[in-house]
Amino acid sequence: ATDPSSIAPSVVTRTPSPLHPSADVLATDPSSIAPSVVTRTPSPLHPADSNGVLLEDALDMAVDDLRALNDETKKKSMSSIRFLFSDIDGTLVHYPDEQEGVNGNNMEKDEASRNTIIRLPPSSTGLQGIISSRTLALCRDLRQKYGVKVVLVSGARTSTLLTRLAFLPKADAYASEGGGRIFYPVDLNSMEGDGYNGFVVHPVKYDGASDDDGDGQKNNDLTPFGLREDMTWRTKMEETDAAGKDGYRGMDNEIRGISDDKKEAVVPVPEREGKLWEFAQTLLDRGFVIDSKGYSACFRVNRKHQTNGRITNEDFDSLSKMDLPIGLASSTNLGCVDFYPEDSGKKNCCSYLVKSMQSEP
Repeated sequence: ATDPSSIAPSVVTRTPSPLHPSADVLATDPSSIAPSVVTRTPSPLHPADSNGVLLEDALDMAVDDLRALNDETKKKSMSSIRFLFSDIDGTLVHYPDEQEGVNGNNMEKDEASRNTIIRLPPSSTGLQGIISSRTLALCRDLRQKYGVKVVLVSGARTSTLLTRLAFLPKADAYASEGGGRIFYPVDLNSMEGDGYNGFVVHPVKYDGASDDDGDGQKNNDLTPFGLREDMTWRTKMEETDAAGKDGYRGMDNEIRGISDDKKEAVVPVPEREGKLWEFAQTLLDRGFVIDSKGYSACFRVNRKHQTNGRITNEDFDSLSKMDLPIGLASSTNLGCVDFYPEDSGKKNCCSYLVKSMQSEP
């Protein structure tokens, strides 16, 4: 449960459920959440618990809530709690200071709690986050035991998301570039995976993970999987009045498993067609340094990158207040300003996924 007083109205979507009468679909964006991050609201099992807790604790209590219910109520709750939407940085993945005890190894073992802390690969900006085994196990339980659809939505560039997937919870969908691109896992042993030769995710082992369910049948904790992009959503982003198609060229080499001799070259921003990139060029002409590396349907302007002497702090602050061309939108993320088609963005992406996943059999 989240504290709505500390979150922008568009961030959280809630509909009734037997377990939490005011909660069904939960979407959180830490860029707009106060430091308490997650709080408990009254429920049949926690009528007076309103203390701030970390997301991992909230996930833990959510699973405990389901386990505590009798079979009939549990059945109703599982059929009504349908989705968990989560950001990644600052929500599932954290960036502690070195003095907080995470060493330079890929894993740090907490023997007492059997909760291995796992280091992710550094991002393109050099940040290296951590995720706990407990977080991975809780998300796994929500999906496998209770049928909750888990969706990870991040402002990260697609190339960064790909390097992180092996360390993140297995999800029903992944969105990068602030909702600009959507991917689904592909079961490599299914008909869909037959002949698949694209990007393959090899999940890292964590405490509580198993590649065997005890009956000799493989579960999907550590089973490698592929990725399939939502082409309906992509086609919408590729419209000329949105991001256009040129931003995708050269960006799909790794996802599609294209050999080195057949890889497409990335199209430079000045040569990209589409309203998003035309606007990007106007910022370049004004002297702004923009970050388009690894982005297809979004670009970012980082205050720290404005070191050419042409852009003042006032110039940068004006970005979030400026009138944008019709069809484009912006948001602040990690101290940066992201620009993207107005049909994109985390809220629109999540709304689209709710509708599309609800129509699935």
